[in-house]
Amino acid sequence: LSHSLFNTTHRAPCVRVLSLAKMAEWLREARYLRLDHLQKDFLSLLRQASETSQDPQVHKDCLALQWQYLEVRGQVTNNGERLWSPALESFTHRDVQKKVKGHESLSSSVSLDTVQSSEVAEEAEMEDVLPDESSKEYVQEASYGSELYRVGNMVYVKARGLQQKPHVALIENIYKDGSGDVWLEGCLFYRPEETFHLASRKFYENEVFKSDFHIISRLAEVVGRACVLFLRDYTKFVPEGFSDHDVYVCEFRYGHKSKSFKKIKIWNLPGTQPRLIARDFPPVLNRVPSMFSTKTNKSEGEWELETGSKTDSSAR
Repeated sequence: LSHSLFNTTHRAPCVRVLSLAKMAEWLREARYLRLDHLQKDFLSLLRQASETSQDPQVHKDCLALQWQYLEVRGQVTNNGERLWSPALESFTHRDVQKKVKGHESLSSSVSLDTVQSSEVAEEAEMEDVLPDESSKEYVQEASYGSELYRVGNMVYVKARGLQQKPHVALIENIYKDGSGDVWLEGCLFYRPEETFHLASRKFYENEVFKSDFHIISRLAEVVGRACVLFLRDYTKFVPEGFSDHDVYVCEFRYGHKSKSFKKIKIWNLPGTQPRLIARDFPPVLNRVPSMFSTKTNKSEGEWELETGSKTDSSAR
């Protein structure tokens, strides 16, 4: 797809834009600190190639590359769950679909049917995840298989996209829809790698952050139980019936849009909590470096938020 684009951008006598090779180089060198900056450069390249070329193949390739970019972006960011950026709202699948419809001669080559069916499937999935409010029957507990889940339980929920680890979620509501399927509404707790932060930041082992992001999922997508304890409780107690790797410590809230951390003052979770047993000795709380600390040697001042702030920004 990029072959005709490569040739065009090298002979286009107009405003200079970064080539695909240069963008790839910048990505390898971690020079892109913001997703919207990468997206702006990529779309500028495609727009210039499309506007300056007389070759229909270039127009087709530009539209196809835009669609492929959106597909990969959705997988990497988990459609905003793992990573949020203004880029997710400024350019969407609908924008590509409009361009395809505006070029009738390109419709068949760019597979308009595929674009439309993909969008329909996406919308259908959205509707599937949001049962009709009038059909909801709220309950305090529900069972799936041999497990009984209650409001207030911490669970692992199957993740979508490229993320391999399941979500850590607090069950806030359980309800049945009109067809009898059981659903949960939950608040996500982010792992360090799911947040924007300075590469120099260190974390407790098994630390998570109470986010402002909520999910709706079928109870059938729950793949296990977890336990999250406030830092003060974590140092004094252990939950009964949990392995060490399923017990997490939490001290901060995390805003996925503001990309900021804020200490939790009051720890108040709804529903049923696990029985806590007093520790014989306080645990050794080791802090481990960020997973991004070895990927770049940039100073803290060079990192900034997607919003422009220089506090607690992403090391990605």
